Amino acid sequence: MKKPEIILASLVLVALIMKYFMIPFGGVLFVLSISGLAIYYYPIFALTVTGNSLKTLFSGAKSRGPFFYALATGIGLDAILMGLLFKVQMWPMSNSLILLGLFSAVLLMAINAFRFKKTKEAVFKALMIRCSIGFFVGFVTILIPNSSFIEHYYGDHPEYMEAYRYWEANPNDPRAIEELQKEQMKFYEDDSNSN
Repeated sequence: MKKPEIILASLVLVALIMKYFMIPFGGVLFVLSISGLAIYYYPIFALTVTGNSLKTLFSGAKSRGPFFYALATGIGLDAILMGLLFKVQMWPMSNSLILLGLFSAVLLMAINAFRFKKTKEAVFKALMIRCSIGFFVGFVTILIPNSSFIEHYYGDHPEYMEAYRYWEANPNDPRAIEELQKEQMKFYEDDSNSN
């Protein structure tokens, strides 16, 4: 793994721990660090893992094949990262993003394994390892039910938890949205009154 990748992944882990223990700015750090890792995986990762630069890539000096496989792998890892972000932040569509990322990770793992067996290039082995790690993270994340986050963060507010569950079951129901917003306002009023 490259140094920027290790630093960003470590920041994501620290931010996730901070968010879990409700340490101030844990959520902000989590959003920023996972976004930074996602930005690294999409445009920058393909260049660093293949050892290409933009100049050599477009001059045709090196093979473009590994670059495009690395680019596709970065996009698949991005889907898993964004799904993780959406899941932890309790935003809609998290499971869909994770499933898309898992499907692409399995597909890319198979393609990279085939390319590694055929060419013996180390870049394909590195891509397989990252796909495996991404698949593991995505698989563990999708096993965690959304309700566990609600219970952890809002266990002291049962009315909000109930409104959230109703909205999650009926996302297009205007009454569910209205009820959730009403409970959110109560939640924020209670917080501002306690300070």
